[in-house]
Parts: sequence; C-alpha cells; structure tokens
Amino acid sequence: MSAYRKAIVAVAGAVLMLLPAVLSDDRISNVEWVQVAIAAATAYGVWLAANVSTATRAKAAIAGVLAGLNLLVTYLATGGHITGSMWANLLIAGVVAAGVLAVPNATAGAHRLPV
Repeated sequence: MSAYRKAIVAVAGAVLMLLPAVLSDDRISNVEWVQVAIAAATAYGVWLAANVSTATRAKAAIAGVLAGLNLLVTYLATGGHITGSMWANLLIAGVVAAGVLAVPNATAGAHRLPV
C-alpha cells in the first residue's frame, strides 16, 4: 500500500472535485466535467509514474502540469468567467499537486506496471 500513497492522494482529489460542482447548483457543467476528467488523468499519471530514486519529483511534476492545464482549460472555456465551484476545483487541483509532492511513497522498485 505504501507504493500507492501518492496515487491515493490524486484519486481522492479527483473524487473531491465532484463535490463543489454538485453542491453549488446540483448539476455538473461541461467545464466541471473537464476538470474532473483532468483530475482523473492526474491520478492515472501519478499511479503510472514509476517509484524510482532518480525521478523523485516526476509524480509531482505530472500533478502540477495537469493542475496548470486544468486552470488553462477552465479559463478558456469560460471566457475568464470562473464560478465559485470552478475556483474550488482549481484549489483542489493545486492542493493535490502539493500533496503528491509532500506524501512519501515506497522505495525504488516497489511499483511495477502490470503486464
């Protein structure tokens, strides 16, 4: 389980992104769905990146780049009119990226891709 701590943080963030979207107006807009999809891609990318000592920041870089993409897509899709629930999702994306950086994972070689 220790080899998946960073991925668990990213999956929790993807699930949390649904809350502001649903609680704000009882529906999920197209932009909010895109935010959730990017969060799911973040979780997958964080899980997929190997736990190797030479790439200690690879998982955090994936989460950070996708958090930035989330902001860019949201801004472009709304013409700069970002709602409160969208801001909440962007905040969650940033916290997930920071959490992926902060949470320790297992040592090198603990994570193997399924074949």
